[in-house]
Amino acid sequence: MRFAILGPVEIRSADGVQRVERPLRTAVLAFLLLRAGYLVTVDQLEEALWGGAPPATARPQIHAAVSRIRRVLREAGCPDALATRPGGYELAVADGATGNPSAALERYHEALHLAHQTGDRPEQARSLEGIAHALHDTGESAQAGRRWRDALSIYTDLRLPQADRLREHLATLPAG
Repeated sequence: MRFAILGPVEIRSADGVQRVERPLRTAVLAFLLLRAGYLVTVDQLEEALWGGAPPATARPQIHAAVSRIRRVLREAGCPDALATRPGGYELAVADGATGNPSAALERYHEALHLAHQTGDRPEQARSLEGIAHALHDTGESAQAGRRWRDALSIYTDLRLPQADRLREHLATLPAG
């Protein structure tokens, strides 16, 4: 099974291509794929989907999207790929199932460049986090740690709640 995240979000299996319909479901799956193998909290999903202003129905919408994504994964022959964990969700995929991490890294660098041009500091921090995840996936742990710390600095300067989540994540990583 392989997943496509550049262009249409797709699940490719021996039975063909499955698509998660509806933009919210697609966005949730894409976010989970970008952080495959890591716990993704509902707060992180809310932030990624709605920024600092999630609707009152954000959590039920996320839970419904996850339920539908699970159904599509089951139909694609991967019934246990998306697990509920204390605090959130974890998408387990085989190595290489999300394609080339270098492409994701390039896309995040482009997003970071655009965020610098527009002065959108929260987007700069989100892009830095994406770069860190992509670097981590390519084995560049030291560079990933630097990018995560850069994102933390922005979140802290702006007094955004993401700072606490990222501090907790950094505390789980080996020093260096």
